[in-house]
Amino acid sequence: MAVYSPDRVIIEYAPKERYTAVRMTNDCMKGAGITVGSIMIVRFQREMEDGDIILFARENKSYLRRVRKMGDMVLLMSENPEYDVMTPEEGDFVIGKVVEVKTYFGRTA
Repeated sequence: MAVYSPDRVIIEYAPKERYTAVRMTNDCMKGAGITVGSIMIVRFQREMEDGDIILFARENKSYLRRVRKMGDMVLLMSENPEYDVMTPEEGDFVIGKVVEVKTYFGRTA
């Protein structure tokens, strides 16, 4: 996108990053304050760092988990003890990193 004057470009804007919004449908991350109905802003990226909350796909299902790196091991952890710890598997696809969460307290969004 650009704003033009008759003789030159004044402002040029081309976003280098892409985002999507996803609504939370379960309570697997309630310990992180992400509740059912929360809307997460996810930046598309493949890299994951220790402590990141990522959205990834496995066998046509999407999951939200916190990344924990322990030496060579990577754990994908829920913020709710009712959910099992996961580890990356062949075929998993990292969609992106959660960069913002909108939560509406007392009701679903």
